[in-house]
Amino acid sequence: MARMPRRLVRIAGIAVFAAALSSGAYAFTAGVSVSSSSAGSGSDPVSGYSVSLVHYWQNFANPPSAIAVQFKITRDEDSGMPGTVWAKLVSSSSTWYSCFHAGSNVWYCGVPGGVPIASVDQLRVVAVN
Repeated sequence: MARMPRRLVRIAGIAVFAAALSSGAYAFTAGVSVSSSSAGSGSDPVSGYSVSLVHYWQNFANPPSAIAVQFKITRDEDSGMPGTVWAKLVSSSSTWYSCFHAGSNVWYCGVPGGVPIASVDQLRVVAVN
């Protein structure tokens, strides 16, 4: 009886391990349930809320930086007003800034320490009611 080459055994072992790992991950996600609420996140229009009238507050020091962002959130017909809002300004960063309701439909997000204007490459808003 011929022996299997060592490399083939190693590849087969890795494949079995990967299959076991992926099925284990599926078992954890299969039981996740989320309560019904309005929420939205994305770079394209997302049902639930619309963001408009964006205004960046700037510090004109050298280099100029964004020290806050303000925007209006309009709800879709079936959505309640958001209770929690977060904003992200730099796509490569993991930093999210908490926002507070400034009145009417306006939200204000302070940016402690500021973000250089040249680094601001997105406005990503997550709103949950």
